[in-house]
Amino acid sequence: MLAALVLLALGIRLNGITQESAWGDEAVTLRHLPAPSLAVYWDRVFTEDPILRLVPGFYLVQYHWNLLAGTDNTLLVQRLLAVTLGCTSLVLLFFIVRTLAGARAAGAAALFFALSLFHTYYAQEVRFYPLLTCLAMTSLLGFVKALGGQGRGWWGLHAVANAALLFTHTFSIPFFAAQGLFLLGESRRQPRRLIVWTAGHLVLGASFAVWLLYLRYDLGSESEVYNDIPPDLARFAEALLIFAGGRLTGENPAPYMPGGISLDKLMALAFLAALVWTVREALGRRKLGETWGRARTARWLLCWLFVPLVFLFVVSWAWKPVFYIRYIIYAAVAVPAILAFALSAIPSPRPRVVLLAILAAVFLYQNLALPRPMRPGYAPLARDINADPDGPVAVNALKVFNAYGVDYALGPDDPRLTTYPGYGELLRDTEATAKAGTPVWAVFRDAGLRVEEYEYAGMPPLKAARVSRP
Repeated sequence: MLAALVLLALGIRLNGITQESAWGDEAVTLRHLPAPSLAVYWDRVFTEDPILRLVPGFYLVQYHWNLLAGTDNTLLVQRLLAVTLGCTSLVLLFFIVRTLAGARAAGAAALFFALSLFHTYYAQEVRFYPLLTCLAMTSLLGFVKALGGQGRGWWGLHAVANAALLFTHTFSIPFFAAQGLFLLGESRRQPRRLIVWTAGHLVLGASFAVWLLYLRYDLGSESEVYNDIPPDLARFAEALLIFAGGRLTGENPAPYMPGGISLDKLMALAFLAALVWTVREALGRRKLGETWGRARTARWLLCWLFVPLVFLFVVSWAWKPVFYIRYIIYAAVAVPAILAFALSAIPSPRPRVVLLAILAAVFLYQNLALPRPMRPGYAPLARDINADPDGPVAVNALKVFNAYGVDYALGPDDPRLTTYPGYGELLRDTEATAKAGTPVWAVFRDAGLRVEEYEYAGMPPLKAARVSRP
């Protein structure tokens, strides 16, 4: 069953992957990979995005994957690392849920994870999200095995994975907080375990503080760019809707789907029902002789999902508006586990299998009915620009992330490309260039510019305007 689920996940994640253009975040990683050494690569990437210096783990892995792939590698080859990590996360999730709730629940959780649109999307991304998920699942497997009394070696795996997590993304800290809160709830039985775990993570935190001092990192100024997703209750609810597996963002996918039919709300309703049942189970008591038990498992599942979400919400409210839910992508993996946990409680096999089949069909439709590509179509845009019959042309891009995607698609450091922070500057320079007799391609992500407009793939679509006269 597990082998079949891995093959299913692999097929889903390879579906349409060659149609996906590299977008802004990916381009930051990709455009410097030909660097002659890891040190030069890190220097170039971290100069472009200074906050990445904090967490060099992913860039270490991706650079060596690139060396392994050879000099003739393609974007597909680079993305195969993410696909591999995504399928590995599925295997780890299977063994985690099997430990918590048995083999039936493990199979269902792995199935929902394989078909989740959210996890499919990020398992195609040349970014740290697949590695973050895989390391979190590794940490969690060690955690649940160790708490089940299966040996100190599992605590060692848990500790190593958490150390790697911290140097992959600083927002792994909420994951540690979820583990610590759960252990705190268990501390009446074994307080020594909580003390040792806390001491180990304080040492880990101290090592990260030393790393910050070594970098001379100014968190205030160098993280200024991460300041544009404010938190509110609507966004919190939207995060749960996305985590349910039927959406990539808060945007309704229905207009892109056959007949305008999206089943994302049905998926969210199923998740809500499973969540209510899990809360009910969490209020129960652990029976004597149980290793994990349903009440204990339910409490961990709720910590796994909600502690990182609440942490991110509070940080975004109290410090900077950084409510990027992909930073806590590991919390979304709790959703297929919760769905499977609730399904496994149905005592009769026939309704359980029927409901599982219905949910699997809904997940499969939502994933495959959404047309590919899902990312902005920078690659076809670059082909149109290069094939422009009236060239040479100018390329004026709104915002730096658009510029990164266009630059990677056109070729590194294309002299035709200029970036603008706002519409006013974009419009003024575009008009002036057109008046001087040079056609201009203006690239943006919104519908605010209406001149000889072209539309490419993406959610929302990537838009460009070819301006040949004032």
